Amino acid sequence: MKTKLLLFCFILFCAIVQAQIKTISGTVSDNNGTPLPGVNIVVKGTSNGTQSNIDGQYSLSASIGQTLVFTYLGFVPQEVRVTETSNSINVTMVEDAAQLEEVVVVGYGTTTKRKLTDAISSVDAEDIKEVPNANFQNALVGKLSGVQIQQTNGKAEGSVNFTIRGISSINGTQEPLFVVDGVPVLNNQESGTGAPTNPLINLNANNIESIEILKDASSAAIYGSRGTNGVVIITTKKGKSGKLKVNFNSSYGRSEATNKREFLNAEQYVELFTESRLNSGVAQTSIDNQLDALATDSNGFTNDWRNAEVDTNWTDLALVKGSILENNVSVSGGDENSTFYMSLGSNLTEGIVRGNTLERYNFRINADRSVSEKFKAGANLRIGKSEIDRIASDNLFVTPLQAIAQVPISSPFNQDGTINSNTLYPNFLLEDKFAFYKTNIWNFGGSAFAQYNILPSLSFRSELGYEHFNQLEEEFRGPETDFQGADNGQASNRTIINDFYTSNNFLTFDTSINNSHNINLIGGMSYEYSQRKASLITGIDFANPLITTLAGAATIDGGTSTATQRNLVSFFTRFSYDYQGKYLLKASMRADGSSRFGPNNRYGYFPAASIGWVLSRESFLENSETLSNLKLRASYGQTGNQPLGNFDYVNSVSIGAYGGIPSLTLAGAGDPELKWEITTQYDIGLEFGLFKNRIFGEIDYYVKDTEDLLLDAAIPGTIGIDGSSIFTNIGRVENKGIEFSLTSRNIRSKHFNWSTNFNISHNKNEVISLSDGQEENIIGDQIIRVGESLASFYLVEFAGVDPANGDALYFLNTELPDGSLDRNTTNNFNDAEQVVLGSPYPDIITGLTNTLNYKNLDLSFTFQGQFGASIYNSAGRFQENGFVFEDNPSISQLDRWQQPGDITNVPQLRSDGSNLGGQSSRYLQDSDFVRLRNITLGYNFVDLGPFDSLRVYATGLNLLTFTDYDGYDPEATRDDAGTLNRGTEFYSAPPAKTYTIGINVQF
Repeated sequence: MKTKLLLFCFILFCAIVQAQIKTISGTVSDNNGTPLPGVNIVVKGTSNGTQSNIDGQYSLSASIGQTLVFTYLGFVPQEVRVTETSNSINVTMVEDAAQLEEVVVVGYGTTTKRKLTDAISSVDAEDIKEVPNANFQNALVGKLSGVQIQQTNGKAEGSVNFTIRGISSINGTQEPLFVVDGVPVLNNQESGTGAPTNPLINLNANNIESIEILKDASSAAIYGSRGTNGVVIITTKKGKSGKLKVNFNSSYGRSEATNKREFLNAEQYVELFTESRLNSGVAQTSIDNQLDALATDSNGFTNDWRNAEVDTNWTDLALVKGSILENNVSVSGGDENSTFYMSLGSNLTEGIVRGNTLERYNFRINADRSVSEKFKAGANLRIGKSEIDRIASDNLFVTPLQAIAQVPISSPFNQDGTINSNTLYPNFLLEDKFAFYKTNIWNFGGSAFAQYNILPSLSFRSELGYEHFNQLEEEFRGPETDFQGADNGQASNRTIINDFYTSNNFLTFDTSINNSHNINLIGGMSYEYSQRKASLITGIDFANPLITTLAGAATIDGGTSTATQRNLVSFFTRFSYDYQGKYLLKASMRADGSSRFGPNNRYGYFPAASIGWVLSRESFLENSETLSNLKLRASYGQTGNQPLGNFDYVNSVSIGAYGGIPSLTLAGAGDPELKWEITTQYDIGLEFGLFKNRIFGEIDYYVKDTEDLLLDAAIPGTIGIDGSSIFTNIGRVENKGIEFSLTSRNIRSKHFNWSTNFNISHNKNEVISLSDGQEENIIGDQIIRVGESLASFYLVEFAGVDPANGDALYFLNTELPDGSLDRNTTNNFNDAEQVVLGSPYPDIITGLTNTLNYKNLDLSFTFQGQFGASIYNSAGRFQENGFVFEDNPSISQLDRWQQPGDITNVPQLRSDGSNLGGQSSRYLQDSDFVRLRNITLGYNFVDLGPFDSLRVYATGLNLLTFTDYDGYDPEATRDDAGTLNRGTEFYSAPPAKTYTIGINVQF
């Protein structure tokens, strides 16, 4: 009887519980009645959830009394309680004007777009996904106003120039500060060759949730001496409470060079080679003998060059088809108290330059835990490994790109199939087969935080970070290669170990008085310590070329090691206030103490302030049907910059031997009064939104003034120091510009949506002063001159060709008594004066992105543009040389002057050098271009059983480039491009054009 009674009670209880659970369905739409697909609907406090379908419809189970939470990007979250009558719940989402409540990450905290008084640009994961590239920076190109991002060249590991609001330094760092999850990360260039690698290559774009670019001093000054070049704050993905989510993305692409230059074929080469020597009085017999020598391989066979028996396209041997295979998988989830995100990724890139590959693996785990209502903690761990097969820098003969100088009548191979070593310059195929240059990079790091809420309005947060960077460069050159330094080969090992420690500790006070006066105050300190160790060992004479380690060397002929360290201690505070969200005020101060300066100038102080006025919340505008948002803001602040060297403020010594006895020699002069570069920046901005934010954007005007530039100043050699300069503070440079960005939601309907984002920026860079009345500092074919941009091109001006005799002409440009320049021409290069003829920095950069969705089909594409800069081909005098050298020239030489009356810009070909000249504007061109940066077409499958979503897509990168530049590419620059050499190319590899297909699965 008791058993039956218990069974009856259990059945009754289940029936009651079952009666409490309801299936809720409905439709989610915007305030125009348009259904919203992809809205997240979750039963609050549980992992039970779903998403609305393409028609905005949803269905899920919930109990009476529970709450449904509806969230969708760009709309205000809504909560609806389930009642006994709630069988159908239809929800109208209210659009969040211009995403004004969107959270924006700033230094040591967060704010909202509505309360922001700074110039900050943001992108999120959606903006950078599915861009096939090993460098995450390249995914940002064209998407941010005031930000120029340029990969040095087309090498797989190529360095990236990341410039925010112009160049403000010459010898200080020019890169922005990168902060990942609140902790600064290493961004040191550690390549042992002239070809730099990307220091952030192990950072996987698939793990990034959002990126904020702090552009003005008000936003960046909280980072003090690290903020002059802007700050890039990267927030990685974190888990969310709810069901376990798995995301898998796999893509494969094929690559090729964006452009290949054309050079003479065998028949054209013989014709022009012969013509150039006849013009210089060389006998035909001698010419034939020279051509015989060029056509003879290393086994002594001479091909029939008269009938073009051999016609080698060396460019096709150097630039090859490449590929990219990328796989990423992530798992995330959690409950109300704990969340986690874990990912594993790989990238295998076969470069477009023969012998250049990249293999990269990444692991990351992020975890957060709310221990109690007052205490929470979290940590992340990341591991990255890259192995790069590298090629020689572009200033070495053995690099593949210099193969274009080889003559087409030379065969790359002997008749027996072996590699021909008897070529005009070293045959890079020998390098490809019998030598290697590998770089292995390990990054291990992580950070942890603990936050305790002392009071409801007061919290303390402590952050610790550590990063270990280990780079091993292994080089081996077999006896078959050129320049190996020994008859039987040579090898070297170079190791760099860098340990970087950071600590941030700060209090945050956040309160509201009468819901009108909102106050946020932070104060704390930061500490950084970096230790770097490097060692190099070399060996020669290998008995067996199969043994490529140094253990196989008969002689260890060199070795060295170095160690250095630096630290930075900082104190900072920031005060933010707003009244009813209408009147905004912020002020900050940071003090940095750096070991890179002497005791007298060790500390730098960096104040900043900004104000904002939200006019659209005033009574005279808040009911406007047209204007949905209008905010005026202004800011002022100072940031700093440090020298790259750790001990530039003290005299340096070199260690050596004198008569077999160890000795010290004074090697360099230090400046004990060395001090910070200081950048003062003013910014005024206007943010606006129209028609319920169907159109919104912002415009900024800024002035960025940097003084006490860190530069090398000449010193007399009579003071007994082995060096001609001292690193000190001289000069001042100014950047000023205007930025504009606009987003429009052109069409929003049930099945079709189309939005457009456009940005355009103008920047003018100008040197204001140098030291002691100095007006200029000439460095090769570039100049730092008052009134001009930094590193302007300083060249003899080419004036064309004399139609009477084919002479190359140059403008004299000597100064006349009235101050004007003599525009008469001369055929003597040495009689002409150098003048400023262009800048490597663009006046205008722009980007245009369109995103279209039709039902489950989506299309997005980005165009980027650059205008006003020049590019100088410093290899031009070898590629268009009139056969002074025997290099194979470009096809432009077919238009050479041949007889009186010819009108052309290509002088008569003369092998005696009388018509060659030096570095002139003949090789300087505009680098204006418009490029289809990326385009993606995708299709989303829904309702596929176990999958939440399945998406297939195709992506193209750098598909089209519109430019008048006749070199490889208007963005390709030489390996050693810094402030100097930016905008200069020298056998520089063009970027890759890539076609990719991929699949993304979530379940």
